[in-house]
Amino acid sequence: MESYLQNSILLISKSLNRQGWSGYDPYDIKGHPWIIPIIKKGNSSKIIAYLREFLFEIFYSFPKLSRKLLGIKPQINAKGMGLFAKAYLDLYISTENKSYLEKSRDCISWLNENKANYSIGSGWGYPFDWQSTEFIPKNSPNGIVSTAVGDAFWSWYKFSGENSYLQVCIEICHFLESLPKDIISEDKLCFSYTPLFQNHVHNLNLFVAEFLIKVGQEVKNKTWIELGIKATNYTIADQIIDGSFDYNGPPEKPNHFIDNYHTGFVLRMLHSIWKLTGRNDVYSALEKCYNHYLINF
Repeated sequence: MESYLQNSILLISKSLNRQGWSGYDPYDIKGHPWIIPIIKKGNSSKIIAYLREFLFEIFYSFPKLSRKLLGIKPQINAKGMGLFAKAYLDLYISTENKSYLEKSRDCISWLNENKANYSIGSGWGYPFDWQSTEFIPKNSPNGIVSTAVGDAFWSWYKFSGENSYLQVCIEICHFLESLPKDIISEDKLCFSYTPLFQNHVHNLNLFVAEFLIKVGQEVKNKTWIELGIKATNYTIADQIIDGSFDYNGPPEKPNHFIDNYHTGFVLRMLHSIWKLTGRNDVYSALEKCYNHYLINF
């Protein structure tokens, strides 16, 4: 394990020496002006959908060549910077190698200087346009990127005890609280991915819930805790009988998309929420989902 970790660090360091913090993202090519209309039309046309999936297979099979042909340049991605910041801090705590601490500080500094232009709190988005069911312009703040960044600031706060990092977490909670919410019932709600439209995505909903609960507990903000608990209630109520979770939640039409990647996010957040709340029903949902994961993935 130690050898694997050292080799991984070496590969990352070589990449950073070549191009700094810039890199590619699986979705950056899907933000190209020629590709976005194909993705959009594929949502309503089976023929275009087949063309879209064929193009995606080319992108997956020839990632560098396809980006070179379409002129996609490496970019600094706020989500990557959040993940780097936390990972390098964890490496410093494990090894006491100060170079890791400096790299983590570099990432935190970049994040402080590159917040999304939004009127409520602090949020971050992707550096490229992307089309899902709706079009999302580049740098639009969203819950996934903002909680990944928030996790880095939270780790720095726990590591250093400095309130400046906690203050950023509080600002992130203000942004998350402002996201569109679908109030399903008195004790259930679902957070949306971005401020631009309402949708229902379980892993995103739990990322927001977990962050609001842990920061809310730290600063004694009952509203954030209650919002996080209601969001958790919504997701665990939609667990499938075999223990899995569909990507989408009601009232949206089921996506019938259950994969190891997004299920892993759900597991991580359920585990953290259980540790934060001690709730037996959250543990039961976690255990069922984990058993499904072991059998299927």
